[in-house]
Amino acid sequence: MDTNDLSAIGANPSIPDMTPMSQARHTKHLQAGKSYPGMSMEEYVRKSGELARSEVGGDVDGYKASDGGIIRYNRITGDWVKAYTTGVASMYKPKRGIDYFNDTRIEDGG
Repeated sequence: MDTNDLSAIGANPSIPDMTPMSQARHTKHLQAGKSYPGMSMEEYVRKSGELARSEVGGDVDGYKASDGGIIRYNRITGDWVKAYTTGVASMYKPKRGIDYFNDTRIEDGG
């Protein structure tokens, strides 16, 4: 599968979970004072995968970035995720929330 197979707004059930290497880079988001303090890595991986694979609608907005990755943003929880056909790249809660999402959409060409 290449990045052209990812849907900008539809569900993407084939996106794999975050790789162990990506997990190691994102443990910072689980620390006190960060996006998900006290959350286990297993919960983080599950939650990020669910959001990445979801379709746009309801509380979830999203687009396809110019680099082929898909972005999903949950307006209620404030979770922002980026994923590729190789897996979830990152999930966090941007401090600027929806403004961050809208700015990245413009910058990413989504």
